[in-house]
Amino acid sequence: MEDGVPPSVRVLEAFRLQGEACPLPGGQGRTWHVGNVVLKPGSDPRVQAWLGVELATIDQVGFVLPDVVQCQGGRWVVEGWGATTLLPGSSSETHVVEWARCWRLGGRCIEPHATCPDRAGRPIAAEVFLTSR
Repeated sequence: MEDGVPPSVRVLEAFRLQGEACPLPGGQGRTWHVGNVVLKPGSDPRVQAWLGVELATIDQVGFVLPDVVQCQGGRWVVEGWGATTLLPGSSSETHVVEWARCWRLGGRCIEPHATCPDRAGRPIAAEVFLTSR
């Protein structure tokens, strides 16, 4: 998956998306959106499944997490593309105070969901996973 290359029609169909994929501003130029769904290449199916199942159970008080979108047929990744819902607002590296507040709140909520799989399927600490992305 090259930078600047949108997801294929097959990927859009698998996530039940209609319309043109538009680049999402910022980041590394690899993320796209169609309506209220964000598509990102290089997604690991095990990690997407963990995010979709485990993080969906977190009581979100004081912060919001995007929902992980599941494909038709129950898959979480198609051709290496994973999807989440688009959250309103904008992201900026200058909002350090907001990021710190979210991590403190999120850390308390994520603690019961302490492990997620690495690319080989081995459990790793969620804290390491979340801070390394």
